[in-house]
Amino acid sequence: MRLKRSLYSAIVAVALLLTLAGCDTPPVDDTGGVTTDSATTLAQNTDDTTATIDTDTDETDMTLPPYDGTMKDISSAELVRDITIGWNLGNTLDAYHSANPSETMHWIDYNNMKAVETAWIGGIDFVTTPALFKRVKDAGFNAVRIPVTWYEMASGAPDYTIREDWMNHVQSIVDMAVNGGMYVILNTHHDEFVMRFDDPDGGEKAVTALWKQIAERFRDYDEKLIFEGLNEPRARTNGWNQEGQWDWSGNLALFKILNGWNQAFVDAVRVTGGNNQKRHLMLATYAAQGRDDQLNNFALPKDPVTSNGNSKFILSVHTYSPFNWAHNGSGSYNGDGDIRYDIERVAERAGAMGVPVIFGEWGTVQRTNHDDRVRHASDYLRIATEQRNTGSKVVMACFWWDNNGDFALVSRRNDIDSKHKEIIDAMLQGRNSG
Repeated sequence: MRLKRSLYSAIVAVALLLTLAGCDTPPVDDTGGVTTDSATTLAQNTDDTTATIDTDTDETDMTLPPYDGTMKDISSAELVRDITIGWNLGNTLDAYHSANPSETMHWIDYNNMKAVETAWIGGIDFVTTPALFKRVKDAGFNAVRIPVTWYEMASGAPDYTIREDWMNHVQSIVDMAVNGGMYVILNTHHDEFVMRFDDPDGGEKAVTALWKQIAERFRDYDEKLIFEGLNEPRARTNGWNQEGQWDWSGNLALFKILNGWNQAFVDAVRVTGGNNQKRHLMLATYAAQGRDDQLNNFALPKDPVTSNGNSKFILSVHTYSPFNWAHNGSGSYNGDGDIRYDIERVAERAGAMGVPVIFGEWGTVQRTNHDDRVRHASDYLRIATEQRNTGSKVVMACFWWDNNGDFALVSRRNDIDSKHKEIIDAMLQGRNSG
């Protein structure tokens, strides 16, 4: 990987000169519940002998990235408008020891990057490949969100130096998606364990340290690579070194801390220069919630480099709606009235701030009625797309949460089955009719 990337960088540099010129308790779910993911248990009971398998990233079937360092100076609204539907590479690079986040994942070898990558989804048989992104693209998605947990593969405070082998591995997967012509969102996902609200200054330093390194590594990628500063930033009510309780609602003091961290994220990216001065940045509300308190107390950071007056900010919200049906698989879906208010409330706040929205996570569990899941998928995308024609005139994009478990749509190894394809097609139909 490193040799090929260095060779590629050298080629680009020469070209530029000639032309004068990127099992324990399962993970907490993204809206407050605990995800029941059998894949987590499977991964944690995987025979340790899998750790001896070669970890070198095979790039022989990968072309050079289809970018030349040119960054289009467009607004975030223009960028989000070009996203059809998005997909999450969930429960993959974002693994951590969920029962005790201060401990290592004892069931895997930390020198095996593929083992770390697939620690929650059943082992290296589920490793990410270029073929997976082709399957995603062929299904109709043109964007992928790549959640990554960094702190487990970094040194401690205050530097949080990210391991080079982990950075290289993450970059190789980003390049697979880039090579496939996809928009890509790269984030810090479960790093809430070092971005702690009970230590605001330490949390801000962690945000700054991690994002400076990530931004520097991916500085030369074009506008199709989006940085998402924080996944679901939230406080823990007790037991930071054990399985504590998440505070999903927050309060004014916590909202203020988060606003400061979002500013630190923007500053950390912009200071690295290059294309990052025009990089589109996703900014989360508290816990990525879309309720009134979290929306109304979210404040846009100041952008030290906003080119041509074009906003480079995107509001990041996660919405499983209606929650009990979509997330827990209970109750019933009664039509678009069940979801319209949740989407329109986010659109109203985003419209007042003049920014687009990416619903970085949404979806429905497989336990629910299939026909209702199809109808819900169409309704969700239709209502989100309609917002660009309302008084708020907000552009929205939606990224399905695929955890390779009960929210899965795209198989990591096989063709998409017919029922999942129906849901994807319904999403596209809703997106095109809104």
